[in-house]
Amino acid sequence: MNRHIMGCVFVIALLPLFVGDAVASPSMLFSPNEVDFGQRSHIDVFTQEVEITNSGTTDLHILRVSRSCNCLLSELSKDTIPPKGKARLKMVFDMKGRLGAVRESLLIETNDPTNKRVLLNIKGEGVEKVKVSPWPPYLGKVSSDKRTSASITLQGGANLPDLKVREVSSDSPYFQFQSRAMADKKTALDVTTIEPLPLGRIAGIVNIVTDNPEYPKFRLQISATVIADIDICPQEIHVLKTDKEMPEVVRYITVEAAPGVDLELVQIESPDDDMQMEIAERINAFRIVVRNIRVTPELAGKTIDVTVRVDEEERLYRIPFKVTTLRDGKS
Repeated sequence: MNRHIMGCVFVIALLPLFVGDAVASPSMLFSPNEVDFGQRSHIDVFTQEVEITNSGTTDLHILRVSRSCNCLLSELSKDTIPPKGKARLKMVFDMKGRLGAVRESLLIETNDPTNKRVLLNIKGEGVEKVKVSPWPPYLGKVSSDKRTSASITLQGGANLPDLKVREVSSDSPYFQFQSRAMADKKTALDVTTIEPLPLGRIAGIVNIVTDNPEYPKFRLQISATVIADIDICPQEIHVLKTDKEMPEVVRYITVEAAPGVDLELVQIESPDDDMQMEIAERINAFRIVVRNIRVTPELAGKTIDVTVRVDEEERLYRIPFKVTTLRDGKS
């Protein structure tokens, strides 16, 4: 009998330890647990916030936040939340011209044992309050060191026909904006790049104030791709050498000038007289088709030399071959 009593005492003595371990954990709560942004203009870029609370007894760690589309960006005020603490999850949503029902989500992964992966649903409706032409407002390829100008037309949409632009402003380091009235209740938004620009994709936000109380202001994102005055693709010509007989090897080279740059092809030289060059001219660019490439180990490092005239200055560009040898399916 004493043996049974001792066993019960031992179990009872350990019970608080197990209970304590089970309770000591983080617990994540959302407020709200679903975001409904209602009706938004199909061109809007706007922010929403949710509050994350740790109602547990140990630190809550936000391990990862994944998005369902690139129209959605997120930013946490902190990724470690102490017990009873809170954090803000800020979302930036770009409607990207979408009309009708919109449903997206964020997947939040945490160390909460009961909510390791939680889906935050985001919904609403896109309506046409403003017509933007062209859409999306993308300037295309622009020069890094020469100004490029373009015009975007704004007009009240089907849901808001009476709309005039009163004021535009922006703190973008890449673009200048100015508005001017047009006929038929349209407004021209004149955009000019500010040189020098960094190479690659750039974007800027313009804030627009209107005379319509139903839609007093909105934001519009303008983007462009900045290239050097001359862009050559590829920078290196990759070819494959195998033990098997290969069909004709053909490669392509594109030489493109930035807007406002005068480009003229002067000469092309190949490392092999048997190579054939075909040239197709495009707007401010040309394409070289290189045919009959004989792939040998000696070809590696040799170049196709392209001489162009850029704004009356001659330049030589050398594009080297890179040869990869493949034997029995292995490189």
